[in-house]
Amino acid sequence: LCMHFLGFLFHRLLLFLPLVDYDDHGLLRGRLAERWEPTPDYREWIYHLRPNLRWHDGVPVTAHDVEFTLDLLTHPDVFAWGKDAFPAYTVIDDLTIRIRVSHEGHLSLQREIVHYPRHLLQDAPPQKLYEADFWRRPVGNGPYRYARSVPQTMMELEANPDYWSGRPRIERVVLKFDNSSAAADLLKGDVD
Repeated sequence: LCMHFLGFLFHRLLLFLPLVDYDDHGLLRGRLAERWEPTPDYREWIYHLRPNLRWHDGVPVTAHDVEFTLDLLTHPDVFAWGKDAFPAYTVIDDLTIRIRVSHEGHLSLQREIVHYPRHLLQDAPPQKLYEADFWRRPVGNGPYRYARSVPQTMMELEANPDYWSGRPRIERVVLKFDNSSAAADLLKGDVD
């Protein structure tokens, strides 16, 4: 697998957050969203973001970042969900957004989509989004922040001391992209 694809797999888990996800019991829990309200038909959701959320560079996370991400992911030049997944979304205020989904199956997308910083990606042309310099030193909002990388070899992340639910217990995470040494590293105890 290429480093780019592997990096995207780990963004959701470590660097970037969705609005909600599941807890260990299969129940929805808030991540960016502190609370949410669906309409009776579950086609429209109002999300209230946690106050004081910040990107790793200190800029506040807002509903405008969520709107920006949905604009990107529904843009025809970006390989993602397509406009039909989210036919309408509206920023109500800096911490509130209303999202309409086209059918119940698209509800899971709201738990799978992580959100990106508008202030750092708004000038990237959608057709070249994944080529932006941003991806070499990503700025997220999750429990880990970018520390350093060696191209095609590894990416190191460090615990985010300002994470909304507290600093992660694991201080550093190193993602290795060279699969040829994986078994040897495991046997030596260099990876877990």
